[in-house]
Amino acid sequence: MSATGLTFRDLILRVAEDCGLALEPTTTAGVPGIPSDAGELDRIKRAINDGIREMVLRNTRWKCLRRSVTFVAKKNGTGAATVGGAAGRNKLPQPWSMLPLGRWMVADAAGQQATCELSIRDHHSVVAMQAAHPTSTGMPAVIGFGPLDTAGEPRVRGTEARLFPRPVVDVVVTGTVRVQAVELVDMADVSPFGPEHDLTVVKWGTACLKRRGPDANRWMTSAMEALAQSIASDNELEAPDVSVMIDGNVQVSGSAPYYGEKVELRI
Repeated sequence: MSATGLTFRDLILRVAEDCGLALEPTTTAGVPGIPSDAGELDRIKRAINDGIREMVLRNTRWKCLRRSVTFVAKKNGTGAATVGGAAGRNKLPQPWSMLPLGRWMVADAAGQQATCELSIRDHHSVVAMQAAHPTSTGMPAVIGFGPLDTAGEPRVRGTEARLFPRPVVDVVVTGTVRVQAVELVDMADVSPFGPEHDLTVVKWGTACLKRRGPDANRWMTSAMEALAQSIASDNELEAPDVSVMIDGNVQVSGSAPYYGEKVELRI
């Protein structure tokens, strides 16, 4: 288990135990083994991801799936958030599909200019703007969000933000997103719902694995009861979680106006 909850490996182990599947022997380090059969392991992985998708779809008002995001867009195309060394292309934290909520703001990283609100456009439109005006720079006025994809390289999971015009100075971009789709792949991946809902993810993974079995209704009833409890707990939340990606080489002014900007959530 990681500091942020059960890992994909932990979830696999718990679903396998619930279903009575054969496990590899415990390692010499005392780590329990996951299912030894490759086919069964693949079925469990798919069932867990299906369960997470079911949880996302069955409640459109998950507060725990909202993320307040901040990143630095570098004028020279460098920095931790930049995609492929291209100015105006920046990846969002976490390998998830995300949709923008409410207002998105941009500010000069040096705090020399006033904060501006970005106009949110569809991803393809901003890509077209950048292609039609490859040398256009200035204070970004438009932002679009889409799947993170790098030409000539294996597909990278996640979401990218495109800015137009490309920034003429280093800028700080901030706003709120909703996690829309998730696929756990690496054994260290964690659920987007957070550790408090991990057992609900386990129950939904088990229910999806058992959905064609004779006791499918029993498992689905258990999953629905856990989901109701998770939704009730989630309704008590007042603010979105915060996920921050800031380039440590950029000194962001603590007096920059955007730090006091309250993001309005619209669902």
